[in-house]
Amino acid sequence: MAERALRGRFKAVLHYLPLAADRTGEDVEHVHQLRVWARRAAAALRLFKGELPRRRRAWLLKQLRTVRRAADQARDCDVLLGRPHAPGDEWVTNLRAERAAAQRAIVKVHKRLSRGGRLSRRVDQLLSRVKARRRGKRARRDSRFGPWAYARLRSEGERYFAAIPTRPGDDAALHPLRVRGKRLRYEMEVLAGAFPESFRTALYPTLERLQDRLGEINDRATAAARLRAKFDEEQLTEEKAQWRQMEDAEEAQLRLSRKDFWEKSGPSMLREMRAGFEALFAKPPRPGNRRHEREPSS
Repeated sequence: MAERALRGRFKAVLHYLPLAADRTGEDVEHVHQLRVWARRAAAALRLFKGELPRRRRAWLLKQLRTVRRAADQARDCDVLLGRPHAPGDEWVTNLRAERAAAQRAIVKVHKRLSRGGRLSRRVDQLLSRVKARRRGKRARRDSRFGPWAYARLRSEGERYFAAIPTRPGDDAALHPLRVRGKRLRYEMEVLAGAFPESFRTALYPTLERLQDRLGEINDRATAAARLRAKFDEEQLTEEKAQWRQMEDAEEAQLRLSRKDFWEKSGPSMLREMRAGFEALFAKPPRPGNRRHEREPSS
């Protein structure tokens, strides 16, 4: 299980890293996908910590952090550049300069990790070690997968539900909930094989929709914060007014997104999540029960 999960996630990282470095002008989604798959790969490394060589695992986690941080800066710029703006606005010129600097960071990471196939070689070495460690132990490990997955997901699920705001309208709690939801989502993707089909077709899509809504709110909050910082930094009166106008517009959209979440979609999806997990945990899987091999689509 560890080998398959890690192989698929690092394959995606190795696919999107050169695209984000060399072809991001064709599609900014390459950067976003690189960031997402770097997180997924890191989550799998943490999940299977006990099966992995410590030093190889630590080295890969370090590289994934570097990749993700480089992609984060570029993605934040892409989100802002996607907002409406007038041709020739000075702030757009400045933001594009920031985006170009972020792109150079991605290119630098790619060159370092692709030189001599460095990253792919380290990944292959890790997977070879995992495969060697499993020889002669597969039947015993597979028999324990269901109970282990159940206990692991139950623990992560409890942490997730503990992060749900107890007071409706608690906007400050939405970001921590989203972060906890990412961790739960990535573990659900890896552990899906231990659970019934409804886990993949109903429970996971509910969390996915919830995370999408929280992601939209987070993008607006991030954009508003960056615009506020630009306003504070700007010295020229005319440009300062532009930044303020954009910040006010972004803040208005942020308030609408948060209001919609609390009054419409958020509570119902959280109720679905709680009910789904309660039903799931009411019937622990039996030892040796691996129901299917497919991960949720993403």
